[in-house]
Amino acid sequence: MHFLRRMQFLRLDEFMHLHRQLAMPTMFVWGSDDPTFPIPIAPQMLSQFPNVAGFHAVANAKLLVHAEQPHEVAQRIEGFLA
Repeated sequence: MHFLRRMQFLRLDEFMHLHRQLAMPTMFVWGSDDPTFPIPIAPQMLSQFPNVAGFHAVANAKLLVHAEQPHEVAQRIEGFLA
């Protein structure tokens, strides 16, 4: 609750503009079952980044895809960094 009380939610509204400033290659690893950020909104988010290097939907994963499917996420990251 401490985090939520201190969270500056107006900052979330700035993300669209801040994302456009990130010139480095960006890869998305997305939980296919994520109810917080469902797959249908992915194109909207990807369009905010100028250098998208890939998008990967991971089955049987939600918001914490790295914790739910760590081996697949590690493989995706390894391929991205290679």
